[in-house]
Amino acid sequence: MAEPSASDAARRIAYTFAREGGDVHVEAEWRGDASGTTELKLETWGGILDPEANVQDLLVLDRGGLPLPVDRATPQAWTVRHRPGQMMSIRYRLVASPPPGPGPSSYYRPVVREEVFHAVGETALLFPEHLDDEEPCAIRLRWRGFAEAGWTVASSHGVGQPQLDLSLSLERFRHGVFYAGPLRRTARPFRGGTIELVAGGSFDISDGALAVLAERVIAAGCEFFAEEAPSPFVITVLPLAGARNAKALGGTSLTRSFALFLAERGEWASEGGGSSSRSCSPTRCSTSGTAEWS
Repeated sequence: MAEPSASDAARRIAYTFAREGGDVHVEAEWRGDASGTTELKLETWGGILDPEANVQDLLVLDRGGLPLPVDRATPQAWTVRHRPGQMMSIRYRLVASPPPGPGPSSYYRPVVREEVFHAVGETALLFPEHLDDEEPCAIRLRWRGFAEAGWTVASSHGVGQPQLDLSLSLERFRHGVFYAGPLRRTARPFRGGTIELVAGGSFDISDGALAVLAERVIAAGCEFFAEEAPSPFVITVLPLAGARNAKALGGTSLTRSFALFLAERGEWASEGGGSSSRSCSPTRCSTSGTAEWS
């Protein structure tokens, strides 16, 4: 990342996902608020009212590695006291979640297992409140320890790259999916750009067929809303655990991407019950349910 000017330095942020053994840690750094007090927050989002339950062992340090004073303001907020504008770093562990049930909102929590990591930034990333606005930030995203396991890394912001330098608002960065594991990649050209599907698990539909269906849905949404899809447009496919005898399909639209949750092969039940669907564009639709959960 190029060195920012003095006026831009206050909006420089770095996030790292670090795989250590069976755990995943989040590390981040930024410049604290000019007031000398920085509020760190987690979102309650997607029906998850206690995102802090997946966060443990939070450390907040100054640039020299010394602890900064931290007070717990609310279950989802921490107040850090520091010198005005001081650089700080944080580190915490995302708790290894048990396999979620077949309800869609359970997958909005971080999923940390031996064979997969999946998180939505809204509920997994602590963020400094003073930088969480619509103004662009210089954000560096790193993945550490995943390539060593032979894993592919993917996010709303790019696929297969251990480091990305981005210019976008912190709000849009957090509104993304972060996914790693022994994943498969399928790319399709789309209107001068690319749709990239990243999937783990095995399903009753092939990756190629799913990518074709996704292309049709995105094209219909673009035409209806008179919009162009961002490129690359990333679709992540996470296999649902314990979805047998359930109509298990759900997902949510995120920044430049769609996070899909799908029952694995042989676990999809197509008979009986109702279903629902909605038409959406890649930039406007916030959630999508195309089958009932039971």
